[in-house]
Amino acid sequence: MQHPRRSVRRCGATCDKPDRYRLVRRASPTLPIERVSTLPQHGRTIDKLREGAPHEHVVHVYTDDSHLLVALAGFISHGLSQDESVVVVATGQHLAAISRMLDCGSQLGAQTLVLLDAAEILRKFMREGAPDPAAFEATIGGIVDRAAGGGRPVRVYGEMVAALWDQGNVAGALALEALWNDLAATRQFYLMCAYPSASFDDGSLHALNSMCQLHSELSLLGDALDMPGDRLTGPDPVAHKLFIPVAAAVAAARHFTVATLMDWKLSHLVDDAALIVTELATNSVVHANSAFRVVMSPAPLGVRFAVEDASQSRPRMRHPGPYEPGGRGIALIAEIAHQWGCDVSPVGKTVWADVPA
Repeated sequence: MQHPRRSVRRCGATCDKPDRYRLVRRASPTLPIERVSTLPQHGRTIDKLREGAPHEHVVHVYTDDSHLLVALAGFISHGLSQDESVVVVATGQHLAAISRMLDCGSQLGAQTLVLLDAAEILRKFMREGAPDPAAFEATIGGIVDRAAGGGRPVRVYGEMVAALWDQGNVAGALALEALWNDLAATRQFYLMCAYPSASFDDGSLHALNSMCQLHSELSLLGDALDMPGDRLTGPDPVAHKLFIPVAAAVAAARHFTVATLMDWKLSHLVDDAALIVTELATNSVVHANSAFRVVMSPAPLGVRFAVEDASQSRPRMRHPGPYEPGGRGIALIAEIAHQWGCDVSPVGKTVWADVPA
């Protein structure tokens, strides 16, 4: 199995805008993490493909359909304006919305734009809950080959993996992601897919990390702060949410923490909790290079704030000099918390801090 090649992208002037950004996350821990603009710059990948560059497999996690549809409309329009073939495999609802947003008649007639129903295409190659490699090659490979007729560059948007994930067939979704990468070993095309953030709320951290590793780039699409998680109220309230390893997820985790405390009538803990969760989430993204889960739960003297990720490396207490830019996060947490600790398991670690209520 070949995974998508990770390429380093330099950011432009839009990187200086702190209110809307995403972080390109590479699966290889040796490559740097870089900030780029929120909306994808769809043109540059196809330009690279014309020069024989390798396939890229991009995934967006979106908070609501409106954010996705705006990005998808731009993805389609740019491809058509560059004389590329565009294949969209989406839900019936999203296909109808895109048809309303764009004047697709002439492109559909010329077969430069192909709109396909995700459920119908899945039925062509799914066998007992798993994608059949030969049937996938015949079905999807055939679609890509026809789109590339005459030497046209091809871009593909797909929602089949998200459909499987939402059905609870996570193993099938991951297998399908891997088959897309296998297909890219013999063909050149730009692949974009998307998952609603709500799909991951009750999911496995390991599964989410596996999904991340099967993509060359990850991003949050839309308002990173509009990401509700699961909150249970009552005498023993618990709140938790999974986040992908991008910079915008750190802000989203902080917002989730603050909103939960406000719901729990614990506004006096907001400042300390925001600092703790920001530091721990940043460590997961930057150092662990991992998706992470924020969990808030009762502690003997107050509230426990915990961040779980897939790395087994324990955080180290550092004592940086006065002019060093970082390294103070764990020391700050130790000062704020009544107690803190790190629990390591065979699949990762959980760093936690208890704050008196």
